[in-house]
Amino acid sequence: MSKLNIKVSTSRLAVNILSALFVISANSYAASDTEISLEKIMSDPSWIATTPTSPKWLPDSRHVTFNQDVKSSAVNKQIRLDSLSPKSFKEIGFDEAHKTKLSQTTYSLDGQFAAYVFKGDIFLWDVKTSKVTQVTNTSDYESSPQFVKDNLLGYWEANRFISYNIKNRKVNEVFKLSMSDKPGAPKGPADLIASEQHSLINYVANKHKDNIERYESNEALKAQNKFAHKKHFYFGKGNVLSAAKVSPDAEKIIVVVQKKSSWRDDTDVMPNYIAQDGRIEVEKVRRRVADAKPVQQEFWLVDIAKGEKFELAINSLPDFDKDVLADVRAENYAAEGKEYKSESKPRTINLIVDWSWSQSAIQWHKSSKQVAIMLEAWDNKDRWLSTVDLNEHKFVNQHQLHDDAWINYTFNDFGWFNNSEKLYYLSEETGYSHLTLKISIQNKLNS
Repeated sequence: MSKLNIKVSTSRLAVNILSALFVISANSYAASDTEISLEKIMSDPSWIATTPTSPKWLPDSRHVTFNQDVKSSAVNKQIRLDSLSPKSFKEIGFDEAHKTKLSQTTYSLDGQFAAYVFKGDIFLWDVKTSKVTQVTNTSDYESSPQFVKDNLLGYWEANRFISYNIKNRKVNEVFKLSMSDKPGAPKGPADLIASEQHSLINYVANKHKDNIERYESNEALKAQNKFAHKKHFYFGKGNVLSAAKVSPDAEKIIVVVQKKSSWRDDTDVMPNYIAQDGRIEVEKVRRRVADAKPVQQEFWLVDIAKGEKFELAINSLPDFDKDVLADVRAENYAAEGKEYKSESKPRTINLIVDWSWSQSAIQWHKSSKQVAIMLEAWDNKDRWLSTVDLNEHKFVNQHQLHDDAWINYTFNDFGWFNNSEKLYYLSEETGYSHLTLKISIQNKLNS
């Protein structure tokens, strides 16, 4: 039996196990109480059955965990099930939760290790021995673990990317992303008054000279001493980090930033008539859809080793400046007795937001030679699946999906085959979701 068939079989097993548990739970109620009143129908639905939810495989590929409702309690209990003995299941105590409540789980390419997040810390699971090692133990929040290079586990701590050596447990900061302007040499006189101060007051001129000398000395130290040099990339004051994805060889990064903006205005409030204290409470809510303002993201390719970054412009995408609402606007203008003149201008195009997936909109191939990014227009009429030419530093469009009504916020999964540069993606261009495969050849994909 192939490895793929084994995974399919075990997945079906998990579904069958949980389905059986649901039937047993439902039948147990039906056998004990068949009277259904209006009061019962309108009450908490837990009376129907204690249905298992959130089933997940543990990295050992043997045990399944799921949550189960507890009658008259807001807290669910977690159950661990042995797939080799489906009738033997165990309730997980708090002391074992770090081995069962796994979040953001990822696996090494050889399948030997799994890494995950528990309560803001990174944990490492040896698949063969089921030994669990706590990698971080801090009050900060570490997230997004990924395996990079040999024996290295990477993860994010705020805007810093950290590497952990699985063999010797050495921890290093690989790079840092700062949403600020890059520090430069002390600036000279900016106007006539400042120039006169420099020429007339020796103290001012000497202080400026000393600051320049210190700056140049520090820059020389960082350039000539590897122990003093830290990889630090700056993306401008007033920006916030939207997304970042490191290549598997930890040599490049795709970074997405945007201008800092508020998700609401001061007037976006709504009364809550059933507050916990029994009184009316005014809550802050998001702005109305009609009041939303587009914010264009910036896309960057960062070369970690060279310390360089290159902006990826959206103008290489087809229809990036198309007036897709021209017909609607012309109709509205005509209703007012006016004539609409269509103009081409850049649309707001950002990373796609999918409501159902757990993957990123940025997907590196395991070879680090290709990266695919899914983008969408703010007007919701187009979706682009693009790769990045890592030498020319530009987007290369691979597929464009257009819908005069609305691009779906689900069925957008895409990714790479492991052992070949084949790109797969879901598309609803026929009206139904289909899986499409493309073969990548020198940044040009052939169907």
